[in-house]
Amino acid sequence: MSASAGPDGPLTDAVEARGEAPYAALARGADMAVSSSPPPSGLTTRTVGHPPLWVYAPEDHPWHRDTGRTTVDLAELLAQPLLLLPVAEYGTRRILDRAAEEANLGYSEVFETTTPPLAQALAAAGHGVAVASEDQRHAIEPLRLRGPDGSPLTMTLTAAWEPTHYAADHLAAFAEGLAAYCESAYPPHR
Repeated sequence: MSASAGPDGPLTDAVEARGEAPYAALARGADMAVSSSPPPSGLTTRTVGHPPLWVYAPEDHPWHRDTGRTTVDLAELLAQPLLLLPVAEYGTRRILDRAAEEANLGYSEVFETTTPPLAQALAAAGHGVAVASEDQRHAIEPLRLRGPDGSPLTMTLTAAWEPTHYAADHLAAFAEGLAAYCESAYPPHR
């Protein structure tokens, strides 16, 4: 979003925090938190987007030989050796676990990796199939993941800030900019 805003956009900095940590950072002086975890009460919030869960399969995987394929069903994904992120730190994993449980399906083989870029790199190297919400970093086309009901699995990103923050109006405008970016970057896909 910062790149697309150009020189007239806000000059920002970001610190990565996982799980519940983004909201705890507000108490330590952060201006805004953006997370897939639900925010605590008492904060001003704005839903900023619904990025999809992406499936990253190795280039030579049969899914990529199926011309025009853009999605993977949950049941066929779970039959693969998977490269997943830790459940305690990533909303992507919590969403995937919940969908598997709702469909009464289990994982065939799981290797946990610490970061989305590493999961994608391992998938590109042929070590399995990665699931992440981060955009493509390697030369493998992402596929959207469909849940048990056939709809795309997505996560909800929420921006939150203290309602009494001295720049609350600017933070609200920044959250609106994030929402506009997410809408254009991740349009709804049926």
